[in-house]
Parts: sequence; C-alpha cells; structure tokens
Amino acid sequence: GLLRSSDRTTVFVVGKTICNLLCFEDSQAETVDVGAVRELEKIATSGDADSERDCANAFFLICGEKKNREMIIDVNAAKVIILLARSPNVETRRHAVRVIANLAQYSSTRENLLENNVVMALVALTEDTSQLRVDMLKLIAQSLSNLSMVDSYTGRMVQEGVVNALMR
Repeated sequence: GLLRSSDRTTVFVVGKTICNLLCFEDSQAETVDVGAVRELEKIATSGDADSERDCANAFFLICGEKKNREMIIDVNAAKVIILLARSPNVETRRHAVRVIANLAQYSSTRENLLENNVVMALVALTEDTSQLRVDMLKLIAQSLSNLSMVDSYTGRMVQEGVVNALMR
C-alpha cells in the first residue's frame, strides 16, 4: 500500500493516519485487525521524531486490550517499543515506558519483553535521572518489579544492573 511509497511525505501522512485511527476507540479494533501493529513498527523506525512519538503513543493506547497485547507479541513489536524507550525525544520515551509498564503487568507478555532486552533498556534509562520525571521512574521501578516475577530471569536481571539501577 501507500506505506511502501518512496515518497517520504506520503509515508509520513499514511503513518499519521494509522496512528490517528489507533487513537480512537471506535476505529481501534478494526485498525489492529487489518495489521496496523506491524505497520506501526515500520513507521516508528522511519527516523522521524514526530512519527516515533505518535507511534509510541498509539502503542500505549492499544496495549490495554488483551487481543492487542497478543498482537504486539505475535509480531514482536516489543523490540520496537523498547527501541522507542531509548529515543532522544522525551515524549517518545515517556509513551514507550508507559507501554512497557503496561505489558510488564501481564505474565503473558513478560517473557517477550525480557527476550528483547527490556531490562537493559530500563537500566540505561536510570543512568541519567535528570532526564526522567518522577512518574517515569515509578513506571520503570514498577516494570522491573513485575519482570522480576519471571523466576528463570532473575539472575540475569541482577547481571544486567537492576540492583544498581534501583539504588540510584
């Protein structure tokens, strides 16, 4: 479709449209059903700061529904969400951390986050707390706490610097 266009403006406008459709409850389900989560991945990695922010926000708005969380895991979009959490754009990071916190609440999505190195990304975010608001620090702590419930991963979490991050 139009997302495959070589024209950057067309791709940006189509991406913005997909993000807008995902942001509204009455169009969200059908937009996810036709494969928008996979397209969000492409848009999020386009290199455009506004698109990154809009995609991170769209991921947040859809991750509350179980079906949408399953789709995020099925298409392995967690890796893109984790990448967005390390964006230089503060709003993009904030939305992505909110998505990670939401996904980390559910046992069905924790392992996928862990497999995609979410712990290292969250630990890295704590290295410069001057860039983080209190609400983000709380979400990071909550995420790490929920992720620590995966017994097979706790030793690796320690190796990845969780204890140091929590003590900062």
